[in-house]
Amino acid sequence: MKLAIEASLESKDPNTKVGCVIVDKNNKVIASSCNNFPKRTKEGDFSWNRDEEWIDSKYPYVVHAELSTILKAHKDLTGCSLYVTLAPCNNCALAISQSGISKVYFLEDKYHDVKEFVAARKILEKSNIKVEQIKF
Repeated sequence: MKLAIEASLESKDPNTKVGCVIVDKNNKVIASSCNNFPKRTKEGDFSWNRDEEWIDSKYPYVVHAELSTILKAHKDLTGCSLYVTLAPCNNCALAISQSGISKVYFLEDKYHDVKEFVAARKILEKSNIKVEQIKF
């Protein structure tokens, strides 16, 4: 989890910095990443604002840390574990399930009752993915 926290520091998001690390069965790091705008975009193409209309806010443009890490891995992730600093949303849970990851460890659960996060827990549960909150 400490590596996920370190990865979160690379995020340029001024409000919510999320880091993620995927490790194999031997705890060897496969990939790590953070939430950011798509890598082929330029600084200033999008705003980090969260209070604008949806289309002008950061929300439709940020690549979440989990998805970024899964894409960065470029390999079969069956049986791997994912460590993330914030509990996954539903879209990230879908990617986690599709990737073959078998365990998810998260640090914060600040959106526990938000519908996307409730759906995420259901997706992970129905996919038989072990989920555990890490407490420091």
